[in-house]
Amino acid sequence: MAQVVENQDEPHGVREESEPLHNYQGGGQTPANHGRLREPSRLPHGRSVGQNPSIPSNPEKRPDLVTRSGHRLDEATSALQKAIRRSDLDGAGYWTAEMMDRYPHHVWRRLRTITSEDVGVAWPEGPAVIVALHQAFEQERAEKRGNGSLALMHAALLLARARKSRLVVHALLVHSTDPEHREVPDVALDKHTKAGRELGRGMAHFFEEAALLADPGTGELTAEGSIPDPYLDRARKALGGDR
Repeated sequence: MAQVVENQDEPHGVREESEPLHNYQGGGQTPANHGRLREPSRLPHGRSVGQNPSIPSNPEKRPDLVTRSGHRLDEATSALQKAIRRSDLDGAGYWTAEMMDRYPHHVWRRLRTITSEDVGVAWPEGPAVIVALHQAFEQERAEKRGNGSLALMHAALLLARARKSRLVVHALLVHSTDPEHREVPDVALDKHTKAGRELGRGMAHFFEEAALLADPGTGELTAEGSIPDPYLDRARKALGGDR
């Protein structure tokens, strides 16, 4: 029977699922520049952020990290993420409760990952909401008013209910592992660049070309964007963009 480790708040040995440059390669292969992209931040005395010498980096080597009902922590963590991906509120609630008493900070770390990895741009306000709930969790614990479990459960269920998109993690994978050389587009060469100034581009060019806004759905370019702007003409005149 696995030994239970109480109050193991931050089990650093449990690898984050958000390691797209490893997990999304066929057969578990890692691209050549993977190590460079994932180099850990350094702390004094050579220790890395998230390192704990007493916990191996591979969760399968820590059968003593278990949940309240005896589930392996790595499996419970994976189950939570899969429940959220499938919008399974009951599953998300169960697996959060399984881990939150012993490993609350670990759960928060995973929820932050899920916010970008599985929800992403589908819920634009999501990161701010999750951060606010995390702050409420920390404040309640600091003030010794409780263990913050309500905020933690709230965050997990919000992510389960949220619309989903993996666009962010896929964009990271593509642009990090297969960089292509692109030329700077002409529209970027405005008055704010040396090349643009040498081309004689001033405020008129800025308002007529560089400051145009695209509708995210149709791609149509307009000066006002998605919201009517009663200040547009006055701002243009004030900045000399009418000349």
